[in-house]
Amino acid sequence: MASDALQHCKGKLKIKFIINIHEQCLKIVSATPNNKQIFIDCLDKIIYNYLEDKDIFEKIYNKLLAKRLVNQWHTSNDNEELVIKKLQVVHHSEHILKMQQVLQDFYLSNNITNEYQLYCKKQNFSSIRFSVMVFNSHSFSLCNSSSLTLPNKLERILNSFTEFYNCYHTGRKLICLYEYSKGEIQTLFTKEKYYLQVSTYQMTIILLFNNMSLWKVKDIEDQTEINTKLLLQILCGLLKSKLFICTELDQNKVEEDLKETDINTNYTIKLNDSFTSKKCRKKLNKPVEPNDTEALVKAIDRDLKVGVVGDFDGQVQDAFAHINQILVEQYYADYII
Repeated sequence: MASDALQHCKGKLKIKFIINIHEQCLKIVSATPNNKQIFIDCLDKIIYNYLEDKDIFEKIYNKLLAKRLVNQWHTSNDNEELVIKKLQVVHHSEHILKMQQVLQDFYLSNNITNEYQLYCKKQNFSSIRFSVMVFNSHSFSLCNSSSLTLPNKLERILNSFTEFYNCYHTGRKLICLYEYSKGEIQTLFTKEKYYLQVSTYQMTIILLFNNMSLWKVKDIEDQTEINTKLLLQILCGLLKSKLFICTELDQNKVEEDLKETDINTNYTIKLNDSFTSKKCRKKLNKPVEPNDTEALVKAIDRDLKVGVVGDFDGQVQDAFAHINQILVEQYYADYII
């Protein structure tokens, strides 16, 4: 019955369905780290044999693999390697080679970070805690970020690393993907000390307030060169977190349903001197851009001119729930045997 149900769904394994399948399978693998191979066998038996277009699956997987590695959402490098090896057995393609290159670059990045720290010591360069991931643009599938002017201290760090990197890799050009960069800063203006986990965009904005206590939105834009739409999204999040205050906005409005369109570029932003948090380490770097998965789906939809019917989401959810159940049942059957 399981195979009959999957065969019936074969024509419906569209882009979004494929994304859901591979992400959920990785979650199942991470839930039982001692039984990885059993789950990979389940993937082989149940999923890969029913993929109609393996090229599309691999293109999507490569995109989301990069996303997981950069954001450190991966549960295990071994899991990623196992899935890629299994894909290679089923279907060898350029996408597989790119995935392998991305993983290799990820491993090498740890060595690069360690070597740079030694370089800083030899140069007597006082560096903030810094780590880096360097990926080959040919295999790495995440797009370039929006423009940004870094604060002087961060700019010096980036320039120092670029100089170090060019000593070993002449002729290569480094492009910083700010959208996927992040850091941690400590508050000095609050009674209690807090550590804020922020994106590089957020950090750049917050550090401006070391120079002045009040900033017009338009002046923040001029200083950082962040495009207006993205800047308003970020400021909206920082206002909702109560780290910032806007004198022109009703605080009740901020707490209830503030939208970036409510913020005018002539409004004044200031730090909230009364900022408090239940946690000493607060995460502020929540996504402000559209979901990458959804954007990828739309892009491939356009490329392939795939027509998706109105009730496709419902069909996907029903079929996916069934397949997820089959995966679990198949695992326990193998495990017991």
